[in-house]
Amino acid sequence: MRNHFIGFKSRGARRLSARRAFTLVELFLVITILAIVAALLLPALVKDGPPRGPARCVGNFKQWSTMANVYASDNNDWLPAFGAIGSDGNPWDISTNFIPAMIPFGLTVPMFYCPVRHKEFEADEKKSIESKLGPFTSMDVFQQFLLRYRRTSGGVALAHAYWVPRQSSATSYYPVADTNHCTWQGSVSPAINVGWPRKTSDAIITKQPFITDKCGAGPLFSAKSVASTNVNNISRNTGHFFRSTFSSCNLGFGDGHVDTHPRADTQWQYVTGGGQAFWFY
Repeated sequence: MRNHFIGFKSRGARRLSARRAFTLVELFLVITILAIVAALLLPALVKDGPPRGPARCVGNFKQWSTMANVYASDNNDWLPAFGAIGSDGNPWDISTNFIPAMIPFGLTVPMFYCPVRHKEFEADEKKSIESKLGPFTSMDVFQQFLLRYRRTSGGVALAHAYWVPRQSSATSYYPVADTNHCTWQGSVSPAINVGWPRKTSDAIITKQPFITDKCGAGPLFSAKSVASTNVNNISRNTGHFFRSTFSSCNLGFGDGHVDTHPRADTQWQYVTGGGQAFWFY
């Protein structure tokens, strides 16, 4: 007997099939809406999360260490110094000869800036473009910009603190370690009499950094910044900040390692400007 029900769908089955097809469309629409909402919320979530720049800052200081060691291997273990004659003794003061001398050893424009404070780079490049020097696509343009806009009393201002002792005059060097505020792992530095490392063969090369984040308190850093030894007064245009609060700074060492000092471990190390600028790491 022929089965008249083969291939036959009841009205209810047809409704169920149509309902399932419609459910797939609904699912697709829901997924699409969720994707749009996620795309709108993601920037806010990323902005509100922990800063990602400090990891790139670590990589930046590793590049500095590599560059310094390549230079030292060609110069009897001496770390690059190039004193800024006439400097006020600020660790960010470097000689105008520093940049051209270090280009052959790997110095690049991004290394000059902290990735966390990337707005410094963006503002400087914008100023360079507006002044008709052009974007920072070459070290030649960058050097012209430094000489025009980042001049200090004795050289140009690095966007980091560079601690290798260097000449400021015929008879004096900077920075000079002080028994009152040069610390090492929470105690008075064992290098008080010799300062920060000058050679990669120095015994303190693994203990004292040769470069750190620019991190300080006082009018030298910002007109609104108060000169103080308290980390609460560290200027917001220095170090690493998270949700308007100072969070950390990085330290680069001549042996290649990089340390991150969280807020709790950060201490003032140096003072310039007759007590108007306190430097931390």
